[in-house]
Formats: sequence, structure tokens, C-alpha cells
Amino acid sequence: GFLAPAASRAAPHLSSAHLVAMRAPLVDGENQGADAENQATIAPPAGWRWIYCDGSFWTAVLTTANAALGAGVLAYPVAFRDAGIVGGSLLLLLFAAAASVGLCIVLQCMSCAQVMDTSVQDYTKMVSAAFGTKAEVGVTVLILLYVFGACWGYLVLLADTVTPLVLKADPNLDEAFIRTLVQVCSTSVCIGLCSLRNINTLKYSSALAVAAVLTTVLMLVKNYARHPCRLGDCTDPAGVTDWCSVGQCSGWCTAEQLSLQPERCPGGTDGVSSWPRNGDQFLRALPLIAFALQCHIQGAAVYNEMPPRLKSSAAASMAIAAASSCLLAMLYLPMGLAGYAAFGAVTQGDVLTNFGADDPLANVARGCISVTALCAYPMQHFPARLVIHNAWLALRRGCISRAQTADGRLLGGTPPLGAPSDEPVERPTPPRPSHEPSTTFVIAESFSWCLLVLGLSLAAAGSSLSGVFSLVGALCGGNVIFTIPGALWLHFGSGGGGRRPVVA
Repeated sequence: GFLAPAASRAAPHLSSAHLVAMRAPLVDGENQGADAENQATIAPPAGWRWIYCDGSFWTAVLTTANAALGAGVLAYPVAFRDAGIVGGSLLLLLFAAAASVGLCIVLQCMSCAQVMDTSVQDYTKMVSAAFGTKAEVGVTVLILLYVFGACWGYLVLLADTVTPLVLKADPNLDEAFIRTLVQVCSTSVCIGLCSLRNINTLKYSSALAVAAVLTTVLMLVKNYARHPCRLGDCTDPAGVTDWCSVGQCSGWCTAEQLSLQPERCPGGTDGVSSWPRNGDQFLRALPLIAFALQCHIQGAAVYNEMPPRLKSSAAASMAIAAASSCLLAMLYLPMGLAGYAAFGAVTQGDVLTNFGADDPLANVARGCISVTALCAYPMQHFPARLVIHNAWLALRRGCISRAQTADGRLLGGTPPLGAPSDEPVERPTPPRPSHEPSTTFVIAESFSWCLLVLGLSLAAAGSSLSGVFSLVGALCGGNVIFTIPGALWLHFGSGGGGRRPVVA
């Protein structure tokens, strides 16, 4: 509703039926001159109930949620350790609500941007339609940094989860070699998944990723119910690790335990807190919580592949945004609470490292999270391909323009040898580059991207999972989730609503 004034100003000569038709993709060779009957089939039914019975709606919800699911879920317990039980819960609910509003804005602004320019297909082009080329360049850099860091984090996660399973089978193997081998094998799988052309092709892996995260959440809840963190009795089964050199370290020691065996009490007597203990811990929790809610970049691509009946319905956009954010909050909240409440002050950046390799439930969770990471990697990569392809098209257009300029100098000056001097030389205009990437481009880009991420991951061996996500979430996540959607709302939705500037 708030986009109607901007749509009217963008194309005042068009009726609402024409605007709906422009937002719909062309199918089977139909053009914008479709008859009234075809335009009527594009318009969605009235009300809300039909949305939840639409299979394409749930495909969009799961695909959007899968873009946020992945390695970030394992860092939620340490985020709750920094923010506290109550503080972390309130932050998650607040951020999830704001992210839902931001995603709804992105979906509806895509509709308005495509009215202005039918070639808009992704997040960066939507920003370009609103704020121009310079803003597009800035957002392009932001997205590339964000997606590159996210893919890096997924490789670190895969090494963290698969390596203990391999070492359990053969403890004599070298751990560093196994981590490298796991990342190389994972990269080969990701190259194949990243070579898929459409984001909706991953809809089945999206449902699998949600089920895998749900299994991990249930494992953590069961572990907490079996052995919650209590004063004097809060240990983890990980044994001797790089952060606990003596094994069975405690996250909530009594004063007597701390004085007798301080090496077994790295968490001291802090235990489980309801609120952040200081400002530094609170600030550390913010990017970790924000990172795992980012699905806005992929949301623009999901909108572009939605059927016309969903594209033309503002209610469908709101429902997709709300359902995706609710699903994420329902998975993340018990994950953070159960993980922190089970291990207290010794909760690690990857909570699965708190479990030993002999824990069967933890091993099932490691396998599930590995599947989730493999499914989430291509979801994060897809916007990067669109951004790189847009840059490639701009480069080609620049080369064509320079070639035409050179031809113009020939036309205005000395004609080529053999041409009559009094007749202009006509040269064919080069074809405009297609907006759809070719198969060769898709394969070459996927291969190059995955190898670059692998090279960074191997060069930065030993990086902390929570450290990677904190860096990426702080630099890029907050801007993509909150700042840019607010600016888009102010631009596309101007012309009404006194509360809009405050909310934006």
C-alpha cells in the first residue's frame, strides 16, 4: 500500500492492471500486450487465506529462511552468553521483528523498482533504481564482502563438524590434514551446487536445511534437560581441547572449586546470567545475532522468481517476510537458550565443540549442520553471481561503447580503403548483452568463487567461527538488514504516513 504513490509517479499513464502486468514475468512468449483475460489471471484473489494454501508461498518462505540458516545458528549460544538469557532473548525478538519489516520492504520495493525498470532482478539493481549508480557500486562491494565472509564461515564450520567424526574413526590421522581435506571436498560439492542457474532449484535443499537445524535444536534442548548448568556442576563432555587443556572444564564453579583447581574453572564463578555483565559483552552479541537473520539479499532474487499472483499481492509479501522471520526466531531462540544454559561461561563460538566425539547425539547434530552448511553455501553465493554478472555486463557495454566511438571516428573522418568518399560507412550495431548469464559464465564464476573462498579459508586456518561471523555481521549485515531497507522505504514510500521516517 505504501508503494502506490511512488508507482503512480513512476508511470502515471499506466493503469493498475498495466502495473500488475509489468511486474509479472513474461511466460511462453507473452508480451505486455496481453489481453484483459490474461491480465485478470495475474491479479491475486482477495484476502489472506489463499496465500497459506499456495505451494509457491511456502517455497518462497523456505528458500528465504534457508538463506539465513546455516553456520550462524551455532554461534547463538555464545551470543546469549554475552547478552544473557533475558537480554539475548529480547535482542533476538527485536532484531527478528525489524528484519521482518526490512524483508517486507525489500520485496515490495522490488515490485516498485520493476515498474520503473523491468531489468531490475536483484538487490543491487533495486538500489540503483532508487539512488543511482554510485549507490549501486557501494552496495555491490558490501554484498561481495558479506557473501565472501559467509561462505568462508561455512567452510570453517564444515571443518569443525566433520573433522571430529573422521578422527573418531581413526585417531592416528593428522587433524590439520583432515581439516584441509574436508574443506577441499566440501568445495568440490559446493561448485556443483553453485552452478545451478535458478535459486528455486534449491527449494528441496531448503526444506532439508530447516529439518537439519531443527534436529540440532532438539539435541541441544535434550542435552540441557538431561544436564543443565548448575553452580558447582556445569561441565562439558568435550574432554581435552585447545580451550580446555585438562578436560571436563566447568562453566560455573563454586569459590572452593576455583581455589582448589583453577585450571578446571576457566569460566570462574560467573555461571549463567540473565543480562550482559558489561557493555563490551553486549556489543559483541549484536553482530552475531544480526548475522543469522540476513536473508534480504536473497529475498530480492526470491521475489524475482515468484509467480505473478504472489508478486502482485502486498499481503503475500508481508506474509512471506513474517513467516520467514517467525521460523528463524522459533529455531534460534531455543538454540541460544539451551546451548548457553547447558555450558554457562565456557560456551564456545561453535557450540558443537563443547561436545565430545563420543556423544552420539552430537555426532548426529554435526552431520545435520554439515548438510545445512552445504545447502546454505550456494544460497549465499547466488547474489554474488548476480552482482558479478552485472559488473561483467557493464564492462562489456563499456567495450562496445568504445568500439562504437572508434567506428564513429572512421565514419566522420577518412573512410576505410575501398569505400566511396562521399558515402557514409554503415556498420552493424553490436547486440546488447543479455541479462541472463550464460552457462559458461555460471560454471566459470562458480569455480573461481569457490576456489577463492577455499584459498582464504586455508590461509586463515584456525579462525574462530564466531570471530568470522562477528566481523561479517558488523561490517555488512547490519547495513543490508536494517539501514538500506530503511532508506529504500523513505525513497519509494515517500508521500504519506507521518510515522514512516521514524520507523525507517
